Amino acid sequence: MSSLLSIAKAKQKNALADKIQRTGIEMSPCSRCERLSLCCIVATDTSRCGECVGSKQKCDVAGPSLSDWKSLEREERRLDDERRETLAKLLRLDLQQRSLRTRGREMLRRGLKSLDELDAAEEAERVAAAKITVPTGDFDFPEIPLDPVEAEAFWASLDSGGEKLQASQSS
Repeated sequence: MSSLLSIAKAKQKNALADKIQRTGIEMSPCSRCERLSLCCIVATDTSRCGECVGSKQKCDVAGPSLSDWKSLEREERRLDDERRETLAKLLRLDLQQRSLRTRGREMLRRGLKSLDELDAAEEAERVAAAKITVPTGDFDFPEIPLDPVEAEAFWASLDSGGEKLQASQSS
């Protein structure tokens, strides 16, 4: 039973040492790390460095206080927010630049002198397009007969304005 307990404690010690190495920060070395030229890494929730935890040694490292950690985390969050805002601004500027380039080319293509003239021309086009009305409602289209004799009579009944209509053949 004591061997199971020691195995569990060893796993717990190794897990803590790994966590400190992954999430901690390098500090001024404790006396053991300095003597052995090791990297002294301390996490927020421990009073010993990862090397001392892993080797079951006492540690005299002067780790950062909780307020130091919180201050560091606040500054990291502030910088992350600032970076995100800057990236968003860059994306907006890229979009504006592409729009200006496209509209500027259209302005020059039309022989206009300013983007305001382009806006006015596009608005006039929109107004003209809105004035075009498409008839709505039901249309009564006659059914074309399938029987050749009836079909000939049907086509003859259509008014062609005195001209003989020719069907085009497409290849």
